[in-house]
Amino acid sequence: MKLMLLTGILLFPLLSFSQFDRSKAQSWLNEVFRDCSEYVTDEMVTDYTYLVNRYHYVHDPSMKPEDITGNLNEIQLKNKCNMDLSRDVTSTTAINPFKYFIDFFSKERQVIKVGNSNHYLIIDPYL
Repeated sequence: MKLMLLTGILLFPLLSFSQFDRSKAQSWLNEVFRDCSEYVTDEMVTDYTYLVNRYHYVHDPSMKPEDITGNLNEIQLKNKCNMDLSRDVTSTTAINPFKYFIDFFSKERQVIKVGNSNHYLIIDPYL
């Protein structure tokens, strides 16, 4: 019984990924690695799906400057495998965070400002 409970607890994070999140990660990875599709493996999509589940966007005009850890406009693009990649400047829901050299494995919470707006990409710590 304890083994079954432990197995369920360990597998729950893997089973909790929705198909929507997996397809979103797949789409974003395909965009970033357009000319290097051999890099987009099932394992990579699974790993990046986990990353998708650790971030969210907020609109917060009262965000304190000391809480902001970066600005999306200042983060380098990952354009080695897609020279046509461009910065996302439309709505926050259209931003592909995998285009940027963001430290998704930081042990600290990250708050990345989206341009000059009051929109922020929040990335929860990697555990």
